Amino acid sequence: MITGGACRMLNVAEPADAPNCPKDHLRRTGTHNRCAYRYRDSLTQPEKYSQLILPRASPIHGAVQCKASTGRELLLAIDEPTTYGQLVHEAHLMRLFQLQQPLRAAAAGLLRTTAPIQSSTSTAAQLLRANAANALVAGRRYASVKSQGAYKLAPKRTIPKKLGAKRTGDQYVIPGNIIYKQRGSLWWPGENCIMGRDHTIHAMATGYVKYYRDPARHPDRKYIGVVFNKDDVLPYPTHAERKRKLNMSAHPIAKPVETPAVSASGIPTQIVRPSARTAKGAPTEPARVLKLRDDYSYREDNWRIGRLVKLRVGGMSRKAKLRQRRYAKERTMAGQRAAQAKFAAMEVDEWTIAASKRLQEQRNAAVVAKNKKSKQKAQKQAKKAGKAKR
Repeated sequence: MITGGACRMLNVAEPADAPNCPKDHLRRTGTHNRCAYRYRDSLTQPEKYSQLILPRASPIHGAVQCKASTGRELLLAIDEPTTYGQLVHEAHLMRLFQLQQPLRAAAAGLLRTTAPIQSSTSTAAQLLRANAANALVAGRRYASVKSQGAYKLAPKRTIPKKLGAKRTGDQYVIPGNIIYKQRGSLWWPGENCIMGRDHTIHAMATGYVKYYRDPARHPDRKYIGVVFNKDDVLPYPTHAERKRKLNMSAHPIAKPVETPAVSASGIPTQIVRPSARTAKGAPTEPARVLKLRDDYSYREDNWRIGRLVKLRVGGMSRKAKLRQRRYAKERTMAGQRAAQAKFAAMEVDEWTIAASKRLQEQRNAAVVAKNKKSKQKAQKQAKKAGKAKR
């Protein structure tokens, strides 16, 4: 780690047995989680790069000769004086070496000594070494993984399309069910079926799936249809009766079973209890009908019991009363307007008009009193009938 200020590299010297060039930009062959490893550089693998050791001097001026851990001798020129103890960030050092890498490779190629003994493959080795050095000097680095041969790898398994038949022949379906998924029109929609945008066959009705051909419709196409009865055969005859389209089936109306008057045990199946009658002989309530049950008890039907409960007691409801009041007021106003028009045509005085109005009010009061009297009489009769019933 450098202790000091900003510096620049002046000279690089390395031993003769050093490698040809650092293989920092070569792609690794191994994979991890189906992704290629990252490139080797000073940020990802700092242990591959040399660390400089500067002498303890404070302040530092001019050029300083230091030795790296790999055996290289480096000559650094300090541009700015600094004090020992103020450390430069490791990322700055790594970035510096990464930028100076092509220069170091070129300097290493120029200063490297050659071996005196040459083999038969020395010429090819020198050419390969020169090409590698040129590539490193130029800083060549592929822009994408595809350029480095990843297309040669075996293709991975993609997302399954899950095509084919989802419902087989004579299988029960409901509207909206997918019967067949396909790419293209291998099968065509037939009776009670539709085709989606991606050529998927859907059911339109509740029924059973049928795979069939219809030469009269098309000589080569294969169709998928839905029938309402499992025994039906597609295609239907040309002039046959059309099947239902409203998802309803025809059922015969069952005739009501006649219940005998006497059960198998010899007791009656139904008992009728008449209600109380008025002085004129009219029944006050409907008769009670008791029927024999499975436990040999007599009870009324539930719907008859529900009708015995009177939810609206005391005449009309509030809404009906308001409606009746509004109707009566409108009738009164209409009669007054008609009377005024009649009197205006007769040209009578105001005394005659006032007398006629008073007479009409008396008649209305008499009608109201009569209705009230009849209502009170009906209430008294109902009360007497209730006491007699108890």
